[in-house]
Amino acid sequence: MAKLISLFKYEGTFRGVTYVDSKTWGEHIRAKRGTHTPVEINEAFKKSGSQTPTANHHAKAIRDLFLPYISDFKDGKMWSRLLSFFKKQLSSGETDLTKLAAFEFHNQHRLYHLVSRDVSVTESSQNNALEIMATTKRCLNQLTEQVDSFQQTLVSTFYTADLQGITAYADAAIFPFEKDLMHEHRTSFDIPDDAAIAVVALKCDLLEDGQPMKHPSTRGMEIVKVLSLGANGSSSESCGPPEGRVVDTPVDRN
Repeated sequence: MAKLISLFKYEGTFRGVTYVDSKTWGEHIRAKRGTHTPVEINEAFKKSGSQTPTANHHAKAIRDLFLPYISDFKDGKMWSRLLSFFKKQLSSGETDLTKLAAFEFHNQHRLYHLVSRDVSVTESSQNNALEIMATTKRCLNQLTEQVDSFQQTLVSTFYTADLQGITAYADAAIFPFEKDLMHEHRTSFDIPDDAAIAVVALKCDLLEDGQPMKHPSTRGMEIVKVLSLGANGSSSESCGPPEGRVVDTPVDRN
């Protein structure tokens, strides 16, 4: 891949050279696809193509409800990682959303770089509410001179059994960013009508003088729990555990 440095710009393909403006890699030029090696479409690729509309729908449903909370924290590869997750799910013949737990919204700047966390999520049939408790502790040992506190935000998004987005709720709390302190954050969200699935994420923003810091490395956001809601989730067992059981998915940090 060659870096494009030019006094003028062009679009498309010219004499076998294609101009590309990628969000991830920036402006560059490359040879036209298939110029050096013939492009062969195998059966696996054809099958993947047939799954793309459904994978797009699922990935978009997840992304759209979380989008307001990652607008200051964009990863150019997040969409492709999310789409890849659902394509792999569909190729195995099921959509198991519990495996979304530990999905980082930014692959480089991760939540566990800043805080360790333990999150429990339970469904209260009595109150028709999702009850969440997050316990966090500082991990970061750098930037401590500038950082005076951090904002912790719990976000819960709700979906129908066929992954139509319903709504998102969020609750934020501010804690001192001091070593060895454990912080407990409790909240609850009303479960919307027709909700069969809840996806819960935790975001951390480091603060300086009470304001979020600018660099992406000072924030992290991760999906921490996925719950199949027992009251409405009888038709969505393939998307999560039955009867509203809490999902504790092991986190692979590699």
